[in-house]
Amino acid sequence: MDYYEILGVPKEATTQEIKKAFRQIARECHPDVTGDDPTAAEKFKEARKAYETLIDPVTRSRYDRRGQRRSFAKGSFFDAFYRHTAGAAEGTPEPAGPRKAARPPNVGAHDAGGTPGPDRKQKKNPANDLDLDDLFNNFGDFGFGGAKAKSTGSPGSSRAPESAPEPGDDVRIVLEVDAGIARDGGTVTAQYSRLQRSDRYSGGGGGGSLARVNDIADIRIIPGTLDGEVLTERGLGDAGLHGGSYGDLIVRVRLVGRAPAPPPVPDPPPVSDGQEESVVVDISVVEALLGGRVEVDTPRGRVRLTLPPGTSSGTRLRLKGKGNAGADLFVETRIVVPRVLDDESRRLIEEFARLNPGTPREG
Repeated sequence: MDYYEILGVPKEATTQEIKKAFRQIARECHPDVTGDDPTAAEKFKEARKAYETLIDPVTRSRYDRRGQRRSFAKGSFFDAFYRHTAGAAEGTPEPAGPRKAARPPNVGAHDAGGTPGPDRKQKKNPANDLDLDDLFNNFGDFGFGGAKAKSTGSPGSSRAPESAPEPGDDVRIVLEVDAGIARDGGTVTAQYSRLQRSDRYSGGGGGGSLARVNDIADIRIIPGTLDGEVLTERGLGDAGLHGGSYGDLIVRVRLVGRAPAPPPVPDPPPVSDGQEESVVVDISVVEALLGGRVEVDTPRGRVRLTLPPGTSSGTRLRLKGKGNAGADLFVETRIVVPRVLDDESRRLIEEFARLNPGTPREG
């Protein structure tokens, strides 16, 4: 039998073409569909045997070489070698030699029942005693609407049980930050090594493979960062086994260099006439949510003001003695939102809204 001809595909057919051809035959000839029709059952049996041989690259390669041994002298080493490899691919039992007893036909994944001998009664082939659900568990969903079966690890299962996901480890690094950037704020690029999942990860019981790669990350340094401060970047650590979550990148700041001298303090303006002094400072949405440090120009010079997390627009903060003639200065915050959002930022904000329902108007 020519397995390619049975499935109706050319010899150079791809794996997807072979699967598609077998799926079509299974739709038409499976015993669950045709009942006791012997012709359909035999066609399904041949198609299944052809599919099992051609879908595996090793057995397909052996099958494609099946005709080569005809060119070797009978009884030679190469004849024996191809008799074994090609015979295994075709499901043909080897003839018994003078020093090897004949063995029963092999009943397995690549030989659906074997060929009964002349002195043995032909028994019902147990390989055909399966329903469509069993078929799809072995070969995947061929379009009948069922999901591909997952391994349960039960006795008789041919697949190992899936392993539970394990979270990845945190990666800890020391990042050198220029003292000027630490004072004024900015971004520093960190280079480090971590484990990432390869593109071949399948999510199955094998767990997928992890590869150590050199990565980079832009670390945001807020104004007023001190030497030894620890920053955490979520999800930038090692990947977890079996699809587990990523760990974090833990960054310890080490200041280097010397910060440039601050600008000269301007002369104080005239003495206040007794009216309350206040200034407005613009802050971003991120600074309002997470807090941070902002610089504020006052009559006594530029100072750094610490914003607590959750600062609302219109919040008034007092700077003691930073107004004219040593009076207190009140700083009023004003949140400035970006006018344009990219798609990823919009998705993250929508996710934030989903996790934090409600509005300030609802109390």
